[in-house]
Amino acid sequence: MSVYQIAHSETLALSIVLHLPIQPGSVLSVWLGTQELPESAELTEASLSSLAAKGYYSPKDPNQPFQPSLIKSLTLLSVNAAEMTVILRRNGRAALTRFAQRGKHLVQYSTQAEHLFMHPVTEQAVLAEKILPQWFMVSQNEGLRTEMPLGAFVLFKQACALADLTAAELNFEGTHFAKSTLLEQAQPMVRAMVAFSRAGLGEGWSVSEQRQLEDDYRRLIGAGFLIERADLAGAVEIGAGGKALAAPLSDADLCSLIVSLQLWDGSCPKTGVFLYGARRLFLLEASPKADVLVIRQLANRQEGTAWVQDGLTEGSRARHADGVIAL
Repeated sequence: MSVYQIAHSETLALSIVLHLPIQPGSVLSVWLGTQELPESAELTEASLSSLAAKGYYSPKDPNQPFQPSLIKSLTLLSVNAAEMTVILRRNGRAALTRFAQRGKHLVQYSTQAEHLFMHPVTEQAVLAEKILPQWFMVSQNEGLRTEMPLGAFVLFKQACALADLTAAELNFEGTHFAKSTLLEQAQPMVRAMVAFSRAGLGEGWSVSEQRQLEDDYRRLIGAGFLIERADLAGAVEIGAGGKALAAPLSDADLCSLIVSLQLWDGSCPKTGVFLYGARRLFLLEASPKADVLVIRQLANRQEGTAWVQDGLTEGSRARHADGVIAL
């Protein structure tokens, strides 16, 4: 059985029959809390009959009435102390995958309407190798390492989009664009990003925010990510310092992979954004400094896998507070 599908009532019945030690905050705790818990004994009997029809339960086998793999997965979901969320975006589409973790074991799961879907338990080392797609084949590496404010990154991303647009219109590379157009088009995106990271802002675009956008622009100029054309007043183009990062951002087949580890101890999630395009792989992480991104170009896919492995190792140490939910 590659994937188990169990209804809310079946999950409840299994939890009662197996006396699962459901921990607060675990996947099973949250899933059972999505609906009211009935108190009917007949519900348990009906659920067991349904599980038997699916082949998950064999009442005539006293030694092993339930599939061992099913029980292992369900038990882990009742005591997991960490979760890893993976979101893959490519060609305008997104796919989300979630993993519950306890120690060095994980279960891939999802919830949809009335059903909980579970995969068999897998090992931490095995999963780490699968998070980054095999087709992340890196052949270009300029060794870029830098830090920049979130606003500066959004501004640079918009600059790449303007350069691509101009290149498409004129059918050649190395095109320039107007600084005024860049700042105007980046303004709403920067504002939305700041509003998200700082939990809301007032109405309007303030003078201080305009000044911040100009400061971010100057940082990109100073770092060589953008350059101002001396022969054309107000014209800007991608600089040598930004060519490596501009390559994947300008790739029509750009893929982004967000990997986030959530722990129940209240610490900040460990989150990384992998950008893959133009045969280059970048990792973006939040710096301890406020609103700053650490941008690191990776030499190969294995470096990204090592980062995921470190996150899973951190998740394996996560523990719940004392206490068990009794059903």
